[in-house]
Amino acid sequence: MMLDKIGYVNVSSTIDSREVEGLYKEHAYNLILLDIRLPHMDGFQVMERLLDGNEDDYLPILVITAQAEVEVK
Repeated sequence: MMLDKIGYVNVSSTIDSREVEGLYKEHAYNLILLDIRLPHMDGFQVMERLLDGNEDDYLPILVITAQAEVEVK
């Protein structure tokens, strides 16, 4: 909703980490905002799946979390 309010028009969201790879393939986003704490797969696993087969591509991912105990990986 915040991105929509400031003029972004191609915004998608999901809370199911299993959907991220398919959404990326469908929309080829310019930026992915990714939480580390997700149901089913954590953010690190999602990034690994996005990079699998796309090693030469630049994937702009901004990783966020509200959890203080998450170590930088």
